Amino acid sequence: LRSDVTIIYNTPPSIYSDLKKTDDDRNKFKIFYGGMIFYDRGITNLLRLVRDMPDVSFEIAGKGTPDTVKLVEEAASNYTNLCYYGLIPYSKLQEFVSNSQLVYAFYDPNIRNNQFASPAKLFDSMLGSTAVIMNKEIAPAKIVEEEKCGVLVPYDDYDSLKDAVSWLVENRDYCIKMGNNGRKAYEAKYSWDIMEKRLLSLYQSLSKNSN
Repeated sequence: LRSDVTIIYNTPPSIYSDLKKTDDDRNKFKIFYGGMIFYDRGITNLLRLVRDMPDVSFEIAGKGTPDTVKLVEEAASNYTNLCYYGLIPYSKLQEFVSNSQLVYAFYDPNIRNNQFASPAKLFDSMLGSTAVIMNKEIAPAKIVEEEKCGVLVPYDDYDSLKDAVSWLVENRDYCIKMGNNGRKAYEAKYSWDIMEKRLLSLYQSLSKNSN
């Protein structure tokens, strides 16, 4: 990394940091997806999980193209373990994240932007003390690996995805541990307070150099 490059991660503010999992939420294994509902976000495999894992609860929020939204709406009407909420406020999204055991965050690595983007889902999960499951071929996966805050599988390998989720359902304590790891890393390295100071310092530096 060049010394003159400043990284500002797409992290949420800590005003949502007091959200806690309720006892009811801890008794269920819930997977949450919030964001754009596109094919390149692994939505097809997520809906396969809904079909194949009836004892796991799934919650989806967001909007997408008419065909992908229709897929989600049809799945929600056919499977009682899936709830679709459409667009929700960001504060509500953080409640869903915090009250889940796993955040689903997949990005097709064949799309170049996906390889290097800074997904809000990762940092939302870290703030919410919730483990994340993500594909391993993208740059943010390095953070997941370093901070031990989630599980990585290949992007389009459904069997590996299902096996990983099944293992986590049976090992919820490990899920909790990864969620706690993520929260600690958020506070130490990735909080918006840290990013804000970094950004202001960069502006000050640029201002001095321009004078």
